[in-house]
Amino acid sequence: MAEYNPELPVLTLAGTISGDAVGKNKYGINDSTGLGPNGSDKYISYDIIINNISPQSVGDASVRDSSGLSVGGQYTGIDIKVGDWVSDTAGTKILKIVEVQSKGDSFVSCSVEDVGMAIARSRSDRNNSFLNGTAVVVFEANDEDHAVFAINQLDEFEGALAASQVENYFKIYNPFYRFTLYPENTGSLEIGDFVTITSSGTPYNLVKASQDDIVIGTVTDLFGGNNVSIKPTSKIITNFDSPELLSSGQVGSIWYLSGSNILTTESNNNSNQPRFIQLTSAQSTQVTGSYNNPTLLETQYDLIINGFTVIDQDADNGSNLTIEEITSSINLSASLTFVSASIYNVGGGTAQTYTAGPSGTGGETGTLAYPPDLFIPLSGTPNPTGSYPSAPGKFSITHSYSGGEDAFVVHVTTSNAQYATYPVADEVQIATDIYLAAQATGSSVSASYGTNVVYIFAGAEGNLTVNELSNDPFGQPVVGAGSGTGISTGEFEPAGLEKYLTLTRVDGGNILLQGTWLDQPQGAGLYSVASTPPYLLTLGVVKDDKDWYIAETYLSSSKDVLITASLHINRQDSSKDFLIITSGSYDAFKINSEGIAQFFAHPNEFEPTAILGGMYFTSGSAYLGLE
Repeated sequence: MAEYNPELPVLTLAGTISGDAVGKNKYGINDSTGLGPNGSDKYISYDIIINNISPQSVGDASVRDSSGLSVGGQYTGIDIKVGDWVSDTAGTKILKIVEVQSKGDSFVSCSVEDVGMAIARSRSDRNNSFLNGTAVVVFEANDEDHAVFAINQLDEFEGALAASQVENYFKIYNPFYRFTLYPENTGSLEIGDFVTITSSGTPYNLVKASQDDIVIGTVTDLFGGNNVSIKPTSKIITNFDSPELLSSGQVGSIWYLSGSNILTTESNNNSNQPRFIQLTSAQSTQVTGSYNNPTLLETQYDLIINGFTVIDQDADNGSNLTIEEITSSINLSASLTFVSASIYNVGGGTAQTYTAGPSGTGGETGTLAYPPDLFIPLSGTPNPTGSYPSAPGKFSITHSYSGGEDAFVVHVTTSNAQYATYPVADEVQIATDIYLAAQATGSSVSASYGTNVVYIFAGAEGNLTVNELSNDPFGQPVVGAGSGTGISTGEFEPAGLEKYLTLTRVDGGNILLQGTWLDQPQGAGLYSVASTPPYLLTLGVVKDDKDWYIAETYLSSSKDVLITASLHINRQDSSKDFLIITSGSYDAFKINSEGIAQFFAHPNEFEPTAILGGMYFTSGSAYLGLE
């Protein structure tokens, strides 16, 4: 489940930055570096697109894109993942991939981070972003956070010095490993706090750890409003390869590994049972085709999703599947692929026209006579609001359908507003009068309005026709080009219903698409995409006979505590003692602020049992145990 799999060949892919990097999150800290708002206000992360990714051929046939046991396989852009790194070919800018939005064989759209602002801090120009056209290399880091490159891909760098500079980056900054999380807000957190994670908040919250909490790390940075960098207590898994196993969890869930690749939220009380805490929720992913109402001819084509053939090629008995049948076939295999299909409908409904909309057959595209305002003048002389039955402006509406035709004239005669002392009808009054005129003739035509826009709907099947009849008092039409309403005229048909195939995966896993149908026009717009599974923090094995207590300033336990890894003590306040061990109410041993180890005499001055290697102090003597 590691980001780097030592059993597979090392990934090293070359590509080119498409478009300048777009700033995503700023460093946001007013510190002495001057990289925050008090200085150059630099970004710590960017959105980039890497294009022209060349395949990397490998001899291992077990990789995702295999060419067969006798040939081997290849890596492409689809194999790039969160946790990989991007460097320019000169080895001067190295950033970590922290999110993947979409990817294909020859491209990847992702977010990258200048971890710890290491690049911005080290460059005199503080430049930590990629420009359009920059040649880059995507590579992996192993579980010890050391850069690893495929031996036969080293020539993608600008010589051995460039690759050496990348390796040097990891040697220098490896001790400052940090991980950035994005809770709802930073709350009252401060640098140095021990934190735990909760499912409260959107999407989650980080809070100070207290009694019985699981500590996930120590806060190292707060920036960008809701960005928290932590030094994690152990390894964070960002690309768990079976996210479907985590679909029932939420932020803060504890997962136990039982058997081979089986995760459960129930402990079996096995003292050697590995466990993990879920740090984030899965990000769903979706891809929609661009071909309207596609079909799939089974006699010639097949479709494979995440390695499973969801539609097989059947040369003898295949049929031409409709989009509904394609959707059904994909959903029948959803329990194996974890991908569901649906139909995205566009258009359909009834005929309509509106202000500044497209023109109908034989009509005009509407524009406003008195921009930016929409109104129909009812009198050519200054007057108050009210009724103006002699207002000259009129237009006609016709609704044609299979059972007949409704036709009526809209004559707006009520002024509800003034424009430069002239009585006018605004969009509210115009929409109201259209509705009343339709109701008077029994037509299903309706109208609505927004700010400086009026909509007219047929209300049922059939066509809608709008035509100008007579101008307003100032000689301007009330519909069409240069009119008071700007409503487009002509004959309008209902928009045709368009159907597009949509594939969705909600657990944060990839949608890997293969098969011969994708190379046909009907498969246009459907490509492999990646999302982000839940992040897991490794907690180690279950130890039911131990307990920890974490408070704001001290760590204690009411039982024996087993530390299975190294213990690193980092005292932030250099004027205080680094370590104190007490026995009851008195100090037994400490390391003071100058790094001096000190043993204390027992207050009762008793003589303990001599042991080999033991040290014993009284107020006036020191003893060393030799047996």
